[in-house]
Amino acid sequence: MLNYNTSIKQDKIYSDLEMREIKPIMKLIIRGKTKDFITTIGKNLNMLLPTEANTSTSGETLTALWLSPDEWMLVSNETVSADINTYQIEDDLINNISKVNLGAVTDVSDQFVMINIKGVRFLTYLQQDLLLTLMNLKIKKVLLYKLYFLILM
Repeated sequence: MLNYNTSIKQDKIYSDLEMREIKPIMKLIIRGKTKDFITTIGKNLNMLLPTEANTSTSGETLTALWLSPDEWMLVSNETVSADINTYQIEDDLINNISKVNLGAVTDVSDQFVMINIKGVRFLTYLQQDLLLTLMNLKIKKVLLYKLYFLILM
């Protein structure tokens, strides 16, 4: 991406926990309802979109996460060059989906940060933080989606 500025300036490594940002990763939101939309997506991505809540499907280069009955997030399985902010798959989807009014394609690569967390006490830390966060948040659905997204990656 052009002028890619990371929110995490350095890797954090402790004796029982490591945290690293996975950067940069292409993330697209696609929306559509019609059969033509589903067919066109299948042809362009060479994969089927998940149709049930809290599920995902993976292809050779992309993973699709179900967000709602007519909305999915596409995430690249590999990092991309930090020098560019255009993607061939995005251009193809815009030409075949958006420009023919089958649906919408939105690049959200800079709106979400993906973090690789590993270590022997990772689940202990996550459980403690999740419990405190759920008790303090009114909007629990958003947190659970983000947690699901984190666990999938």
